[in-house]
Amino acid sequence: MPRTVSNKKDSRISKTDRDIKRAILELIRKEDFSQIRIEQVMQEAPVTKVTFYKHFASKDDVLESIRQDMLEEMRDKLNIVSEKSVRGGVKLLYSYYNTDDPARRKLLNTEEYSDFAKQLREEYFASDFFIEVCGGRSETFDMVSGFMSDVCGGIYRRWYRRPDSADKSDLDTLADRTAQILMGGLKGLR
Repeated sequence: MPRTVSNKKDSRISKTDRDIKRAILELIRKEDFSQIRIEQVMQEAPVTKVTFYKHFASKDDVLESIRQDMLEEMRDKLNIVSEKSVRGGVKLLYSYYNTDDPARRKLLNTEEYSDFAKQLREEYFASDFFIEVCGGRSETFDMVSGFMSDVCGGIYRRWYRRPDSADKSDLDTLADRTAQILMGGLKGLR
């Protein structure tokens, strides 16, 4: 019987965590993170101040938890991606950047959240998937994964912001070009 009570308690905690994260994401859709107040989160969730602080130390802590959830979700999808290559991993990353979800889109594509997106990319490219497709961990892998993160972030931002890019859905071509650059430098485009 105590096991059931514990499971109930765990599910309530998980539900409250999800409600608070959902509330933050809903508020991010509407306004800048710096303008969001804990009182708004409490109203949107709805939770009390005591409950909020039992689950998270701050709204930044909630944002970090959201980033960890996204990273875990992305890594899970890497494990089942059909194309086990740099291109396949880049395409999956770009599909996250190109999401229809306004809050995620804002988190991954705006200057306000550039640190959020950069940290997510860096941890993404440091995953086992990329260690494997890049030939294993080496002394320089951390530098290479950082380079891959910076290149992918820069290419996507420039592509997304181009006014002449009418078709924002051609991630295959973008992933192809990015993988060519990553694997062969500028010579990879020839």
